[in-house]
Amino acid sequence: ACRGPLAAVSGEYAWGTADKVNSDYTLSGAGTASEGIATNYSTTAGNAIQYYTSNNLIGGPVRVGIFAANVLNSGRVSSGASYWGIMELSGNMWERPITIGNAEGRAFTGTHGDGVLTSDGDGDAPTWPGTEAVGAGTAGGGWQNDASSMRVSDRYYNSVNSTFITRDNNLGGFRAVRH
Repeated sequence: ACRGPLAAVSGEYAWGTADKVNSDYTLSGAGTASEGIATNYSTTAGNAIQYYTSNNLIGGPVRVGIFAANVLNSGRVSSGASYWGIMELSGNMWERPITIGNAEGRAFTGTHGDGVLTSDGDGDAPTWPGTEAVGAGTAGGGWQNDASSMRVSDRYYNSVNSTFITRDNNLGGFRAVRH
């Protein structure tokens, strides 16, 4: 999802380079539909929300596409876009891929359900990982992680049955994807 058909770049982030902004961002219109990056946006390096560059000022995830919406945006790298235009695959929110790294993940049949949630708030597809997330890992790093967790090549939690990301903890959530 990050690299597309391009060759790997050593230490790369989702936007295709190993360069990342290392300064604190501030927001304008925080919490509104027009929320945006107010200061320290880079037009040459990759922009991403992560703890060590923005937590003290922002303190959590931001809306997906916030860097692409900046008037100073000059393309894929500064917007934080993947080869396919998917936003924030490095930083901001974890991605929750079904993994082939364990038997439960390999048992996933591709059934995505109908979008209706159970009374517990879970999906209704029987082979989709539920609240225990058996068969799913994590990728991309979240706003509370350091830069190494945001790299495309980071697979530390990719095949771990990661129950540490739940709705009721302070990690801020995740996006679900098939990996």
